[in-house]
Amino acid sequence: MALNLRGLRLRNKLSLLVTLAVLLAVSALGIRAELSLRQSFLDQTRTQMLHAFQRLDFSLQTIEADLTAGGQLASREESLIASIELINQYQDKTRYNTVLIDEEKKLLAKAALDRVKFSQSSDMAIYDQNDELLAYASRQAGVYHLGYLSFADGQAQILTRAESALEFVPAPATPRPVHDDHHLALASAEKTALEPVISYQRLDDRLVVQSHQNVWDPASRRSIGHLEFSVVLDGAFFAHLSKDMGIELTQAFASPLAAQAAELRAQADASALQVTESEQQHVGVMRTSTLTGPAYFTVTLDKGQENALISSQRRQTCRFCTQNAWPEAYSLKARLSCGNYFLRIKPPLGADQ
Repeated sequence: MALNLRGLRLRNKLSLLVTLAVLLAVSALGIRAELSLRQSFLDQTRTQMLHAFQRLDFSLQTIEADLTAGGQLASREESLIASIELINQYQDKTRYNTVLIDEEKKLLAKAALDRVKFSQSSDMAIYDQNDELLAYASRQAGVYHLGYLSFADGQAQILTRAESALEFVPAPATPRPVHDDHHLALASAEKTALEPVISYQRLDDRLVVQSHQNVWDPASRRSIGHLEFSVVLDGAFFAHLSKDMGIELTQAFASPLAAQAAELRAQADASALQVTESEQQHVGVMRTSTLTGPAYFTVTLDKGQENALISSQRRQTCRFCTQNAWPEAYSLKARLSCGNYFLRIKPPLGADQ
């Protein structure tokens, strides 16, 4: 019995090469498809993040416009101008006229409360010609408060009450934490400005958008006072935007990705946004300037859908190899085993004669 062992070995080598080629080709196609899929998800993520930042910028611009309009409207109110001018002219801290001055400040506090409720801002404050607080109104945890600064006992004392209360009582502490020393320098620098000035400030871990509006005497055109409207952007504000856009948007005053944070602006393009990728998330950061440093906005997108799709693609690649390449490998192994078996059989005597 003759056996073409050379032909068998050649066919086995060819089968091995074909099997390896199929495995390499399938693996290469799988890797290429996975890279393409990841790039597609990254491009989609970048676009979604950019939309989120543009939506945030639009919301901030809307807040600024509302604060500006509210400040300009209030600064032209005749009763407010008259009260400020009366206090500027007749307030004497050493011989304080409680009946006259405090009653005017109560009227200003009530006017501020109406403005806060009308504009949906977080607070409003009214200052005199020396940039000293006269009256204010604020919304805290859904409750409106109003107050004024009195010198009835020769000492500065904030008197405040909730909207539903009847009497003003001394405040245990400054009830308007949005106010800080920055407004003094800013208001003084803008004494000749007719247009309001918008600033961003830090209040604990929250961001505050504030408008600074000078009040002008209509006859002399001199500055007689100063108004501030504020909106506090707390966690609820960013949670609402996050839910509306289907992303996670947060704000902080420090970020581990601060070095790659671009300036937030309406026309920011995709190239300005750097996306950081981890195993479970995509993260993008942008910033805006405040009076005390940058504030960072972070958009986080979950990679669950991407990871699930890539895992599914990997399983399909493995299944293809199992169903197509590995049977050929098993067939090759069988042929090799058969060839080795015949090589071990001794030819009968005289078979080569």
